[in-house]
Amino acid sequence: MEQQLFIEALENLRIFAKSNDNKVSKNDVLDCIGHDVELDDEKWQMIAGYLKSNQIELTDVKLTDDKFGKMLEESEKMQVQEDTPAENVTDAQEEQLLSMYLEDLKSIVPLSRTTQAVILQDVCDKDVESRNVIINNYFLQIVDWVRPYAGKGVALMDLIQEGNVVVMDELGKRDWMKELDAFDVMDSGNIDDWTDLSVRLDSYIIERVERSVNRLIEEQTGEKMAGNKILSKVNAVNDAAETAYKEYGRKLTTAELAEFMHVAEDEVKETLRLSANKIENVIVPD
Repeated sequence: MEQQLFIEALENLRIFAKSNDNKVSKNDVLDCIGHDVELDDEKWQMIAGYLKSNQIELTDVKLTDDKFGKMLEESEKMQVQEDTPAENVTDAQEEQLLSMYLEDLKSIVPLSRTTQAVILQDVCDKDVESRNVIINNYFLQIVDWVRPYAGKGVALMDLIQEGNVVVMDELGKRDWMKELDAFDVMDSGNIDDWTDLSVRLDSYIIERVERSVNRLIEEQTGEKMAGNKILSKVNAVNDAAETAYKEYGRKLTTAELAEFMHVAEDEVKETLRLSANKIENVIVPD
């Protein structure tokens, strides 16, 4: 809740701070969020930390516990994805990895629709820290978005990683602003316009995550099917070569084995190549 409070106040504070040497006071903060709001020392520390990340000094608060700075550090860690393939991970290991990942996500405070709309103003203004906050908010949603695709040939953690990469890639570029006509909204002071952009950005990101996840599943499933076909061919030729060796008492040439199997010789040669010439009982052609 504290994060939402000072983020929503940030835009007005930033405008004021620009004309005041990037410095504000407690009273300036309260002018933005309301003097009836009760803020204890911990909340003032959070506000001071956030303002500091935006190069704004809260003059009458001494920053001693920069919790927001730590949150940003966690944000950066979340964006460095471990390159650990989950292809051969057991179900128990997969559950353990997912549990650890979800535990890491608990450090991220989810954003309300209004808060996300406010932060988007800074994102459109090329503010890196605000972009990271938006990215982390999508990290919270990725898990639910990709769960329906689990069990289709790709490990859940690989699907999550794919979704996270898409989010970072899309928000790291400015293409989405053109696609969603964000440039038409940038001069608007109406929060409803920014809320609408926030909703459309969600749909834009979801569509791209789903597209990328489907492509990943198709690619990996296709690779597995191709691998199974190759293995099946190699096994068939190997079994035939072994049977023919017992029948003729010697190794057969590729032409003889092809005739024995009633297939084209080129097919036998291709299978030998795919097996790296490891099929026994057949004479490898020079």
